[in-house]
Amino acid sequence: MTRLTKWFGMMIVGTKLALVLGAAAPYVQPATQTVTSRDGQVRLVVPAGWAKVTDAGDETGIRLEDKSKDICLSVGVERKDGLGTKYALREQSRQMMEQSLAVVGHSQFENGPTELRIHGCPAIRYQLTGTFHEKNVTCLYTVVETDRAFYQILAVTSSSHFDRNQDDMELASNGFSESP
Repeated sequence: MTRLTKWFGMMIVGTKLALVLGAAAPYVQPATQTVTSRDGQVRLVVPAGWAKVTDAGDETGIRLEDKSKDICLSVGVERKDGLGTKYALREQSRQMMEQSLAVVGHSQFENGPTELRIHGCPAIRYQLTGTFHEKNVTCLYTVVETDRAFYQILAVTSSSHFDRNQDDMELASNGFSESP
């Protein structure tokens, strides 16, 4: 046998072994919990261990945090019947984001807008960085459009923890649903 043949043989055996070992270790879905707004209109499926913070000020809002991971998330609503004008999702998300993030200093876009669907509804997500109370933060700002409203989901963590927390932030944001 030539060296090249041996090398290819070892690569094939190694690949088969990796596939077998990979198949033996199935993907484990992270533990989750469902959180509902006071009026029952909004539900979020979030990682286990997240806790509700004081009420968000209206019946439909939700505020959550995971202190151990330095993540907080809030959900707000802008009902379409109160807008007066029909806005496109992209335009409305940009306007809502600018209003919501006025408290974040030195904010800048890192990524987005990214179009996605959350429970069948069109959505747009932005990733931003900035400062809040003299702390560098990274935000995932998602706006979900339903027939009744635009929902804004803001997930925030310290910038130094973003890489470690991004999956949990996305899982929580993508776990949004509106009750019929």
